[in-house]
Amino acid sequence: MLDIEQMKTFLAVAQTHHFTKAAKELGVTQSTVTSRIKQIESIYGTSLFSRNNRKVELTTAGQSVVPIFQRTLQLLEQSISTIQNRNRYLQKLSISCIDPIWTNNFITMVRDFSSHYPEISFSYKSLSNTDSLHTLTDGISDICLTSRPIYHSDIKCEKVIEDQYTLFAHQDSRKVKTISPNLFKKSLFIEYPWDETFNQWFKKHVSYQVADLKIESYPLLIKLMKQEKTFYSVSLKSTIMQEDDFTPIKLTMKEPFPNQSIFIAYKKSHPLSTCLNELHQKIEIFYQTIIKSNLMDNEAPPLPWQQPLELNKML
Repeated sequence: MLDIEQMKTFLAVAQTHHFTKAAKELGVTQSTVTSRIKQIESIYGTSLFSRNNRKVELTTAGQSVVPIFQRTLQLLEQSISTIQNRNRYLQKLSISCIDPIWTNNFITMVRDFSSHYPEISFSYKSLSNTDSLHTLTDGISDICLTSRPIYHSDIKCEKVIEDQYTLFAHQDSRKVKTISPNLFKKSLFIEYPWDETFNQWFKKHVSYQVADLKIESYPLLIKLMKQEKTFYSVSLKSTIMQEDDFTPIKLTMKEPFPNQSIFIAYKKSHPLSTCLNELHQKIEIFYQTIIKSNLMDNEAPPLPWQQPLELNKML
């Protein structure tokens, strides 16, 4: 039977591509790492790594094991955290979102909301669209925001905003509000792995544009664009409207950027259903305010999350 240390060792070797580096990272000897990998391969009955004198690579079987070990360790860490906090808080609530949603304004809203529930331990996580379903069903997250709808009999999933992709750049380097396809073709572009809706549109209408850089971490993308102010990239319009350092750029094409829905999802039967429903309403108000501010020539939006929850008046 596999144990935690074996799984951690496997993932360390998979990440470092080297037994010695993995041993140093784990604080054990190389022989210990080698022994643990052999034990794992013995259990599976096949090689999980291909070895040569310079590098260690995952086999096809090894690649299939990686997400299983990652998820197992994540569940174990979640259970440990839950038990350790049982005496400090009466309940816990975990909020997960895809990276671009975690803007400063959104975090401020969630933190202000959580301050009204001192008996609840709140935690915040980033997730990918593909992780959203199992994080809810496994109990890793209690509520999540994702760009893909979730279809499950036990989960409530509703659209909170019909957003749109937009080209953007740093406001210090881009004085123009529009850019032609020909000029865009010559520009420096950072690609972020958005939803398939955008990927299909991009390949169809801007297929000639080869990204100068591909970044899978949205916070890293934003950090780089603040440092290197000559890049263009694409984001959700509601996200860019909350970034003071950036400005949307209109790409003059016959076919506009596609829309992208953002969905909120949580279990229908949950011990904190009242809290989740209120948070759901707060998030809807948050995005309604952003949309309204956009229609009013991008005036700075008020802070609705600091006001009493009166949904009917906001609507």
